[in-house]
Amino acid sequence: MPSPLWKEPMVGYTLAMTQDVNDTIGEKATNCWSDHLVMWSSVGTLCSTLITLLMVALNLVNYTYSPAIIQAERPSQYIHLDSVFRNNHDRNASHHTPIMNFPDIVAQIEAHSPGRLVQEDTSHQWRTELGTVFPDDRHLIVSSEASTVLQFFHLDYGMEYCSLALSIPQPSDGFDPEAKLKNDTIVDVWLLQSNWSDRLIRASSGETAPKRKTLVASVPIRFGDRFTTDRFIVRQANFPCLSYRVLHRAQALVMSSFGKMGKSRRLQVRSQVLTWDGN
Repeated sequence: MPSPLWKEPMVGYTLAMTQDVNDTIGEKATNCWSDHLVMWSSVGTLCSTLITLLMVALNLVNYTYSPAIIQAERPSQYIHLDSVFRNNHDRNASHHTPIMNFPDIVAQIEAHSPGRLVQEDTSHQWRTELGTVFPDDRHLIVSSEASTVLQFFHLDYGMEYCSLALSIPQPSDGFDPEAKLKNDTIVDVWLLQSNWSDRLIRASSGETAPKRKTLVASVPIRFGDRFTTDRFIVRQANFPCLSYRVLHRAQALVMSSFGKMGKSRRLQVRSQVLTWDGN
């Protein structure tokens, strides 16, 4: 029978050999897993790169024909009008329906104000946690003491020939325009210089009105009448300003868009796009 001293080295030798084999197998498994990880990472990176390049290529193909988008402070009022260009319609055609565009800003200039300071009626606005609320409560005041400035926003895709339509609704039992009008009132409509051609007026910040540039029309104002001026050019993506003042100091026009029972009424002063400008 072998002695116990002989068995211990054999047992130790056998365990040592088993440990070396396990280490070798574990190392091979780790290396194999690392190789697979590197391979799949490379495949994922390649797929991501190809998808990115494909998306960029599709964007270039889809938008190379689109006109340049003009960045402005307010979104376009003419939704889906760009489909006219996309469908290759004739831009000089006269059968397109005119687009009515109401003023974004209605503010007053007092005659005695130094530097023609622009002021907007803020008596009905209020502040909330989300910002200041401006109700559709506007006043058109034209008298010897004050004139009114109206500013429009034209992001008009080349439709640059405009006319101005003015009307005061006839008072009736169902509607009171709250207009005070003297007989035979004549109002001068002026196109102002381009101090605000790239943005809207901020009447609350103490801005001054630019000088008058072009006399658009001298308009006789009567209840129920509608007057449309001749066409004039407004540059694309512009914020044109029109000034209203009485021709004679003895005459006056005061109109409020805030009607009876607190119902808000829209001023019937608007810019009308008439034709397409093909240039």
